[in-house]
Amino acid sequence: MALPIASILVLTGNAARKFAAQVQANCQRLLKRIEEEHTSFAIITLCLLAVVMHTSCSDDQVNKAPNVSPDINASIVGYWQIADDDINGYGAIQGIVVHDDKTVTEWMYTNVTDNPYKLGFKTGTWSVNGNHYEMQLPKGNGNYYNVTVAGNDDQKMYLAYNGKISVVPFYKLTSLPDDGDKMIKELEGMKMSGFNMTDFTGYWEQDNENGCGFYIDEEGNISDISQILAHHYVQYHSAKVELNDNNCVILSSGVNWSVYAVGNSSLLAIADGDNNNSVEHFVKKDVPEEMMRADEIMKTPVPEYILGKWEAIHYTDIADGYIITDIDILNGDSWNMQFYHTLAFMENHKTYRWNRYGGIVSNQWFTMDGDDITRIGDFDALITPGYGYTETWTVSDKTEDSMKLTRKQGNTTEIYTYRRK
Repeated sequence: MALPIASILVLTGNAARKFAAQVQANCQRLLKRIEEEHTSFAIITLCLLAVVMHTSCSDDQVNKAPNVSPDINASIVGYWQIADDDINGYGAIQGIVVHDDKTVTEWMYTNVTDNPYKLGFKTGTWSVNGNHYEMQLPKGNGNYYNVTVAGNDDQKMYLAYNGKISVVPFYKLTSLPDDGDKMIKELEGMKMSGFNMTDFTGYWEQDNENGCGFYIDEEGNISDISQILAHHYVQYHSAKVELNDNNCVILSSGVNWSVYAVGNSSLLAIADGDNNNSVEHFVKKDVPEEMMRADEIMKTPVPEYILGKWEAIHYTDIADGYIITDIDILNGDSWNMQFYHTLAFMENHKTYRWNRYGGIVSNQWFTMDGDDITRIGDFDALITPGYGYTETWTVSDKTEDSMKLTRKQGNTTEIYTYRRK
């Protein structure tokens, strides 16, 4: 199931300081309207506190909050919504999730088709202080608002800030709108630090039905995968994962994805340079056959005897059993030299061909099946038989320093003799 996540913003370092300044500038107009571009979790914090502060009364006022006392024997763990509907007239409802690990998540929900949630996942904390609960909600730059639970039972909760108690309660919910509770539970089961490579090994596809994603192997090599119709295209080992205990960056299709969280079947990441800190959801799927084929080919060692450079010294052309051409290439004859070239076979399954002037004639991939060498210009043709043009040559004879490559096409046979260069 796709996670209905729009953004998860972690306020740390420069981002925290920048956003704290933004918060200060917006505080005055916050009570008039919450602007659409500022619905990240830090603004949610301000909105919740604004409700607390502007629907509250001090202890010496006649208008008291409802007569509900703090009760640490009544658990506050669960889903909470402030008021019972859209409290700010902006078409959004909001609240908090109190987790059993002493953390707090802030949420805002708008009834839109895409990305209905804004979250501050586990950005706050809660604790017990004497006979009441307290919450620490972030205001940026490593600072927190200390909010007191002035009254609570199994249905409602009233918060107080700076000695003022809100008369607008938080109502306890059994679930969040639009399967938001499933989203929270999945996030709770995901790892946000202490990463290791096995957390990311496998094929991850972006949750937007375009068939694009990336494959990460045990060594952290990244292979980009795209899809057109039923065919997957592979950019093999296009980048490497950057990983330490608390940070993971995945370069895919030119985008650096900073991992926010990873689970058994979901990965959440933020694209570097995305000022909105929009979180993209990647789903773990079966590895495409083309990727498995690419791995099988590329991780099969090239026979040692063929590695290195070889220069052509003899050429034979046979048609219908008759020898058409049979020449020593290196005899000084310019006509013979037209057949001269140098071949190189590399461990990474690349093969190069140079002409007699030293210019590269071809830069291809190759695979070996026994003594058969198949040369292919396109990597996709390498991993998908029949997809593109191929040439197959057979090592028909070999010694330590020489070999013959033979190619048969219909009634024609070509034979090149090479010596190691």
